[in-house]
This record gives sequence, structure tokens and C-alpha cells, in this order.
Amino acid sequence: MKKTLIALLAVITLIISCSKINLISENESPTDHSSKEPALLKVKTPLLMHSDTKSIIQGNTFPIGSKMGVQLLRLDDDAVYAQSGIANNEYTFIGGGEWTSTSSYILSSAKAKVYAYYPYTSLTDNNQKFFTIPISVDQLVQAEDYMYATPVVTALDAVSNTNSTITLNMNHALAQVSILVYKENYNGSGELSEFSIEDAGATNHVIVNKDVDNDLMMNITDGAITGGTKGKVTRTISPTPVTLQSASTDPEFPSSNLALLKTQVNTYGVSTIIVPTGVIQSGELKFSFVIDGNTYSINNGSQVTFEKGKQYIYKVKLAGTSLTVSSVTITEWEPISGEDMVIQ
Repeated sequence: MKKTLIALLAVITLIISCSKINLISENESPTDHSSKEPALLKVKTPLLMHSDTKSIIQGNTFPIGSKMGVQLLRLDDDAVYAQSGIANNEYTFIGGGEWTSTSSYILSSAKAKVYAYYPYTSLTDNNQKFFTIPISVDQLVQAEDYMYATPVVTALDAVSNTNSTITLNMNHALAQVSILVYKENYNGSGELSEFSIEDAGATNHVIVNKDVDNDLMMNITDGAITGGTKGKVTRTISPTPVTLQSASTDPEFPSSNLALLKTQVNTYGVSTIIVPTGVIQSGELKFSFVIDGNTYSINNGSQVTFEKGKQYIYKVKLAGTSLTVSSVTITEWEPISGEDMVIQ
């Protein structure tokens, strides 16, 4: 009797187990079941934590509290991702490469493309799909370092509740011009208080905002910039002018080593951000510097191309009453070598 009861219990247990297995297999696997749960979109960038506040993002750093715009579009029809309720979502950098939002995207099983840009700009209607944002390159005020993310548009990389963390590759949309002015056989104190860049003639390479409105626009998919008008970019070095360092061979200043040169530029140089406009022929640009109250000017001596995502470093030597631009190097955002120029 006891053996019979044990056998009966074993049969009942087997029947229950089989019923559970059939129930799962007929509907969904345990993995599929968990994938039905909604998830919040997590945004990361390969940039390090940085606490300074700078218009120009140097190296691989974002200032803490930076704002970035993120847009999700459905992979299947390019419509605004319905689960979000917003197209232009604001994310804030909290350090360690991570961003957070008070209105995070809620992801479902539907896949979404990802577009992003920096810094965040509130649009007329943040719920409508968009591909361009207004930007500002002022004649007198330092421009923001505008960036766009490489779009995430393939089915493999698209986000959903089973792929809720996205790492964005941010790209600079503007060109950076940095100038390292140094002195040799110069008797003055060497205080550099202002510099400017402008078109030397009828060309249209230095682009700024219009006087009456700001029609400069950046495409968030590829960083292309349109609009604006010809102007002169002037940057006052404040609150303290840069004191020119003397040329030396040991240690070498300015350095021929790219890494050391970058450090010297960040410490003793000046920089601005400009709109990239393609090929610029010899003599089409005019650079001016106010040193010890005197203005020195020079034109570019050879062809140059200001491209987005590149930093152009000019080494400028002040000797006597003349300036010599001894070399131009393009670095940080992509290194290239440039020209020599002389002011007479």
C-alpha cells in the first residue's frame, strides 16, 4: 500500500511538471517573458568625468552638468518613439561617462534609432521629429562646442527593452583655431590681450550669426552647418591677458612633439571655435593680434581647409616688431601639418 501511494504521488508530480513546461512552451520562454518588461534608456559616452566649465571641450572630457539632446525614432517607420512622449529629450552629464534625464525614455520591445547632439537646445515643439537645431557663433562671444552623435540606425544596434544602454560617439561639428604666440628678441612685456580672424577680401569663410536673427543651423545626423553671414570673429582674452613665453631649445618651446605642444597650447595659448567652410586659398584669411597695445596682422600664406572636428594650432613668433607664423598643426580632433607665414 505504501509503495502504491509513493508511485501515485510520483505520477501526479510528473503530470504537474509536464503541464508547467507545456504552458511556457506554448506561450513564451522565461527569457521572452522578462523581455516584455519596459526599460529606461541609459545613455553613456566614452568621455571622462571633468569638473571645469569650458566652452571648448578639450580632450575626452565633458563638464559635469552638461546638457545633451537625445531623440528616438522608431526603426520601422521613422516616427517619434511613442513610448517616450517627447522627441527632444534633455539628458544631463553626471560623470563617469553617464547621462541621466528626469523624463527618461521608456523602452518597449519596439526598436528605436538614436540621434543626439550637444549642447541641449529647447525647440519650438519638443514633441515633433527634428533633424536640425539652431546654433550660435557670435562675433565677440566664444561659441559653444557643438557636437553631434554618430547616429545609431541599424537593427543590430537599435535600442529596445532588451538593449537599453546606448554608448554614443560624439563628434565636433565646428573647427577649433588655437594660437601659441611666443617671443624671441622682443623687449616688451608681451601681453596678448585680443586676437581676431576675418576674411581678407571678398571671400566668405568666416561665418557668424546674422545681425537680426540667428539662422545658423546644425544637422544632428552629420554635423553639417548652414546659414549665417560673413563676419569677423574677435576674442578678448580675459580676465587676464596671456603673457608670452620666450622661445627655448631646452626645454623646447614651442615643442615639436605633438603631445607636448598640445599641453603648451592649453597652458599658454588662446583658442576659438569657427564654422568650417572648406578650402581657403592663400591670402584669404586675416589674423590679427593685440600685443602690448599694438595690433599685428597677417594673412594665411598657403591653402588651408578648416574642417569640423579638427584643431588648428598656429605657432606665432614675435621678434622685434614682426610676427612669424612658423608652423600650423592640426591636432586633437585630427592631426595634420600646415604652413609657414611671416608678418613684415
